Order: sequence, then C-alpha cells, then structure tokens
Amino acid sequence: MLEIIGFCNQKGGVGKTTTAINLAASVAHQGRHVLLIDLDPQSNTTTGLGFNKNSINSNSYNLVLDDISPNPVKTALPNLDLIPATSDLVAAEANLYGMPEKEFRLKRALQAFQGDYDFVFIDAPPSLGLITINILTAATS
Repeated sequence: MLEIIGFCNQKGGVGKTTTAINLAASVAHQGRHVLLIDLDPQSNTTTGLGFNKNSINSNSYNLVLDDISPNPVKTALPNLDLIPATSDLVAAEANLYGMPEKEFRLKRALQAFQGDYDFVFIDAPPSLGLITINILTAATS
C-alpha cells in the first residue's frame, strides 16, 4: 500500500518544507521510490530541489484541480521524483470551493501513483484551507 505522509501546520517557519525534503531524500537514498509533492504556493520545496518554478508546465495545481496526473520530474537524487508547485496554487483554494467532493480530490488523484512509489511526501501551505484539508484527507500518516 502506498504510504502518504503530509507535513502540515498552520504556522509558517516551523520546518515543514525542510522536513519533507530531508526525509524524502533520506528514504530515497535507502532505495525506496519516493514522490515529493509541493502543494505550497511559495514553492520552496520546488526551488529547494533546484527547479525554477517559473519554467514548469505541469504542476501540483493540475494534480488537485484538473483531474490529470502530471508527470513527476526526476530530481538529482535517484529514486526521488517531484511534482513541483508554481504560483498557480494561489488560485487553487478559490477554484476548489465550488467543486463536488472538494476535500477528496487529492486522495483520488494519488491513486494513479499506486504501485509506482513506496512513499508520497506532501509539503503543505501554512494554513488550514482546502489544500491542507485535501492533504489531511489523503494522508495515511
């Protein structure tokens, strides 16, 4: 079964991004297949792994709102893939409000990765909005 771990806290600056990146890298280094998802519009996980958030086409916004599974990008670390974030996520909260079963969109989207990864780590924004609620609904830990 796919282990989905969300890093959530309403306060910013508490180490969500740092913990998500370092734990994902450590688990990947042990030979496990890891998908790291950046769901924070600040995109610090994305830039922290060396990606330019302004040159990304498919991102975590598409994962939650567009009913498509974006292709994860390979990172410099073997076994660690990323679904990056862009500033598009700023609009995600407002766009989710009118959707049916809006709290379960991420959970359903992650089913597409079953069998491809051992772990999914998700970096959350510093809020308790619909993005974070989606993370908490999808998470197994």
